[in-house]
Amino acid sequence: MPPKAKLRSTSQSKLTLAELLDTEIVRCGHCKKLYDQPLLLPCLHTLCAQCVVDTIVSTANSEVCEDQHQHECTDHQRTETTSSACQAPACSAEVTKVTQCLEANNANQEESTLKLLPYIYFDCPLCRSRAKLKKHFDIRKNELCHPFEDSNNEYKFSRVSNDIHFKGLEKQQMVSFSDDMQHHVRALVELSLARNYFLQSLTQLHTRKRIESRECLYCRYEGKSVPASSYCLDCKDDMCKDCCSAHQKTKLTRNHQVAWDEGVHRGLFDYDIRSRSFVPCGKHPSQPVDQFCSQCQLVMCELCGNSEHQDHKVEGVEPTSKRLLSEIQHIQQAFSRTASSLAAHSRLLKEHQDKLLTCKETIMTQIATQTEQLHDMINRERNRLARQLEEDLGKEKNAMDKKLSDVQCLESSLVDASQLLLHVSTCGRPDEIVSLHEHALSRYTQLVNSTPTYTLTKKLAPVYRPGACTERNVSILLGQVSTQRIAINNEAKYRSPMPVSTLMPTVLQPPQLCHSFNASSPLDTKPIYPTGLAFHKNLLAVVDRANASVKLFDLSSKLLNELGHGEGQAKLQKPFDATFFQDGTIAVTDTEGGSVKMFDRSGQFLKSFTGNLKHPKGIALTHSKGEITVIDGLLRKLTIFNAKSGEMVKELQPKVCDQEDDQSSEGDILIEPTYIAVGPANNYVITDMAAPHIKILTSQADLLTSSMTYGTRQHELLHPGGLCVDKFGQIFIADTNNSRVHVGLPNGEMTELLVTAKSGISKPTCLTITDEGHLCIGQSGGDIKIFKYL
Repeated sequence: MPPKAKLRSTSQSKLTLAELLDTEIVRCGHCKKLYDQPLLLPCLHTLCAQCVVDTIVSTANSEVCEDQHQHECTDHQRTETTSSACQAPACSAEVTKVTQCLEANNANQEESTLKLLPYIYFDCPLCRSRAKLKKHFDIRKNELCHPFEDSNNEYKFSRVSNDIHFKGLEKQQMVSFSDDMQHHVRALVELSLARNYFLQSLTQLHTRKRIESRECLYCRYEGKSVPASSYCLDCKDDMCKDCCSAHQKTKLTRNHQVAWDEGVHRGLFDYDIRSRSFVPCGKHPSQPVDQFCSQCQLVMCELCGNSEHQDHKVEGVEPTSKRLLSEIQHIQQAFSRTASSLAAHSRLLKEHQDKLLTCKETIMTQIATQTEQLHDMINRERNRLARQLEEDLGKEKNAMDKKLSDVQCLESSLVDASQLLLHVSTCGRPDEIVSLHEHALSRYTQLVNSTPTYTLTKKLAPVYRPGACTERNVSILLGQVSTQRIAINNEAKYRSPMPVSTLMPTVLQPPQLCHSFNASSPLDTKPIYPTGLAFHKNLLAVVDRANASVKLFDLSSKLLNELGHGEGQAKLQKPFDATFFQDGTIAVTDTEGGSVKMFDRSGQFLKSFTGNLKHPKGIALTHSKGEITVIDGLLRKLTIFNAKSGEMVKELQPKVCDQEDDQSSEGDILIEPTYIAVGPANNYVITDMAAPHIKILTSQADLLTSSMTYGTRQHELLHPGGLCVDKFGQIFIADTNNSRVHVGLPNGEMTELLVTAKSGISKPTCLTITDEGHLCIGQSGGDIKIFKYL
């Protein structure tokens, strides 16, 4: 990659000619040397002719090396995965393609010469602007184009014969350039790019002023080497003192202006030297351009004006320059203003860059601090658990020690008493036996009637139950880094991604299938297509959109009732979703009827309410507020109703505001919303048929985050179906056309696939959570499956 162009100060002031010669303007920005044949690029940067050639050659060689490297990597992968027998047809096809292309080129040589040559484009090494070398067919058609293209064709054939991969003939590059090819490239460059005669003149003047020692040109003709002390501005000859004196006496040169070296070095003759230089005519290099053809927009000498442009409108260079000077000044002012704006923008970018570095250091420090705090808390908790275990086991050990001591003492006492009575019974006299009998009986009675303190009725059973040690919970504890892009000047409205406030339980993999059945009914006339599920106190409601009904089942899969087959308002036309109230009342959205209808558990129609609904779809109950929220797929808004009275509380139209380049615009967050659920923090979780498919809003409909794009990969949705949220805030969403169910964090980040087609799932359409905390899945065709996932 070329180096970045140096940023220059936008504060510009007019310099004298002497001051200008002391600046870097006379040096090439690429090689840092004095200009040698300065050429003007389209971006108005000036480079030496050889610098342009070197740039083209180096760019070509670097691209070829990159192509060869990619080819070697591709060949290495192909060798590992494909046998040599399988490679032969591909290689043959590539050679055939190249041969056909080359034959086509050779068949029409005239068309071939009109094609763009290799390296016709190159980037300015100072500003990376693209420069195009324009071809001059009238000058170079036979002298330059054919040799260049012939050499290129030879190179292409050599690449084919050596089996080197390439991407396209019109972009082929050459690995190495011969001197002849370098000559052609230089000729192409000099013919395509204009000479910057202004900088060339300044460079020549700068060089003239700094030449320390020169030889007299006239003395050299006589074989002498005499230092020059003066310079004829008209003849442009260096002269010694004697030759200068003779030069000023000769009739032909006595009126010439002669400048002495010290005066030249001091800049006393700068304007005189500059006034005697001229821009040569393109066709007559010895003649200065002094005329301008307004019809051809071309400067020329007097010879060209009198011959080729004699019928055109031609005027002198002096009046033309006065007329064009105002335009150049206007362009210069425009450049200056734009440069000032770019300088301001550069400062903005630099400030943003500095802020990024500062922000990175701050975030890294925060991450380190959070990590250390977690380590400290883990160590403290480990020590607490160790102390608790030590204390509880210590107390148990002390109690066991006391019991053991009591048992051992009693055991020793009884052993001694037993030995005594054994000896008495064996060797004792009658009177001794009679005298000990009362004491032995008393001791025995005491032992039988006493409550033993040494018996073990309960024992300590220490068990360690580890918490949910998962990477997901570690991520929750440590936090997340957000790198979202926000519009400039819109930081005030930016909301950071919502954090996950609670640890997530460990999800069973695979989940256990607890129960399954088919939600069929004797009243069905069409294949079942469930679009909504709701669960309340061992009662499952299945919204069958195809048969325009809501079916109520108990835990044993027994059909208890079927709603929506009544008359008038009690009849459901196109039910979509449902939710239960705390008292068992069920609310159903009817998309075709444009209303929400309420039924009791017995199927009795209670009432309906519409508000401003047009196409109600998903419905959810906010228990803490006693409100139900309905999402309208046509109006793209949320309507909140009072759960008891059915009165509309408010409407929310989620909008996103972008402010960039001093232009503000608002757009809908929801495009084709379908389902809605309410999380533990009363945030709205919504599925949208338009990506991103999951959108989480605050209770005021401000967008918190969005996720999930269209596709078949793990974190993509092919057709978003129903969704639900459990008590932990985990989000479950049905991926209908991919036949799977995703599970994710409360912030909308999908972490894993809960069930897939391998689990027996086919076209899931709707979801709900049961009273036991199990996941209930409704599938196209009416199959209902309940999984234990924790």
